[in-house]
Amino acid sequence: MILACDIGNSRIKFALYDKYELRELKISSRGLLPLDWFRKCEIEHAAISSVVPSVTDELSEYFSKEFKLEPFVITHESAFNLQIDYETPHSLGIDRICSAEGAFALFKASPESKSYNDKTFIITIDLGTATTLNVVKYNGVFSGGIIMPGIMTMANSLKVNTAQLPEISIELDYKGFIGKNTRSSIASGILNSTLSLIETSVCRLKNEAGAETVKLYTTGGNAPLIEKHLKYEHVMVEDLVLRGVKSVFERNIILG
Repeated sequence: MILACDIGNSRIKFALYDKYELRELKISSRGLLPLDWFRKCEIEHAAISSVVPSVTDELSEYFSKEFKLEPFVITHESAFNLQIDYETPHSLGIDRICSAEGAFALFKASPESKSYNDKTFIITIDLGTATTLNVVKYNGVFSGGIIMPGIMTMANSLKVNTAQLPEISIELDYKGFIGKNTRSSIASGILNSTLSLIETSVCRLKNEAGAETVKLYTTGGNAPLIEKHLKYEHVMVEDLVLRGVKSVFERNIILG
């Protein structure tokens, strides 16, 4: 069994894989590791993607003591299935790479990959504390992306930095594109700015880069909020980053 770990800014996700099959997915807060769950898992290997080094160290130490195994921690020096075309590769978030790796692995395993060509683009959208959009060109080239505040980050920022704007819930307060009160207006601004980012990116790839096929993968805690509003066909994959962690682990440890 391979345990893939994705240490984010607010949450940690764990996925237990038996070869290609996802056996179980676990989500915890950063300060509360699911130690009892770990002990029930038949962990043979562990792989970590992290944006919080202190938690990486804590988790690595735990695996070493409890399971007598050294987890594979993904770094910028790791071997990737994707070619990284980025001006500052060492500033590129490992979570962004793993999101793209997960999408690329899923796409390559799909029937659509039979018609994969230089007019095909893969986009991943990870909707968490930040919303990150990543673009993978033919043939497996990570070519960059876009970073913007996440949906709840925008909502919290308005509440904290203004005197009279209320705290809102996207799920409860979004009533349509034009808000009819302050709460629904805020919800519309936040949700539609995120949707516009995604939809504009698809349009520009088609108009400026000659894309004929754009395969969209969404993930992250806020992904369900846009699910029914996004007009382009897409696939929501809860364990997208974790699939990428597993893919990078296999590239380095199994394939070598």
